[in-house]
Amino acid sequence: MSALVLNRRDIEFFKYLHSCKVATTKQINRDIFKKVHQTCYLRIYKFHQKKFIEKVANVGEVDQSFVYSLTSKGMKVVNANLKGIINGKRFRSDSVSHDLKLVNIRNIFLNLKIVKDYITENQLQTYDLSFWEDDLSSIKEMRVDAVAWIQDTGKPKLMIPVELEISTKAGSEYLNKITEIYYQRDIKFFFCICDTKETEKKIKKIELDFIEDGKKKIFYTTYKNIISSNGEISFTNQDNESIRLK
Repeated sequence: MSALVLNRRDIEFFKYLHSCKVATTKQINRDIFKKVHQTCYLRIYKFHQKKFIEKVANVGEVDQSFVYSLTSKGMKVVNANLKGIINGKRFRSDSVSHDLKLVNIRNIFLNLKIVKDYITENQLQTYDLSFWEDDLSSIKEMRVDAVAWIQDTGKPKLMIPVELEISTKAGSEYLNKITEIYYQRDIKFFFCICDTKETEKKIKKIELDFIEDGKKKIFYTTYKNIISSNGEISFTNQDNESIRLK
């Protein structure tokens, strides 16, 4: 087989797949190849053939296309192009459906003008903390799904953790996360995206039991609201305060 020459977009693809853990062909085409279908499919075929990426079982909740993750060979490409930035580690997906939904959330956030940056769990956990402007050490310990930086015109930049919550968690897990959120002084706002309204109600009740009085840090929306958004996302806390991103 002839050697595969990697171009700049290929490198971005490997870094993307590292940061997202998994992605479907449709997501890769949208986020990296900008809907140039033939090029996308040919490159993915080559990467798979050369064992840079591998297929992962798809439960079909996000879309029906193939799901891919990096192999150790693909990870070597990431390490070579992020020397001094990345520690060489990665976290594999332990919930493919959850992580594929996060890929869609990432895409929607990054297409909002108010969002200045957005990093994933794998970036937060494996990049050197000095790479980021803000001190993310306490956020890293919390193992959140993502961090978004938002800045409206004429206002200071805000760093807001993002979590996609699914209904399979026990109440104690939600309580542990809520406790961490309220004990971290540098967290002023927290975005909680729930897979269903029932999950949202469950978490809200636990939050109210934890802090009935006082300012509420957690701002809620559902995954359905995120993916059906048309250039604007709204999060609301239990004090009926809203944060709108557009």
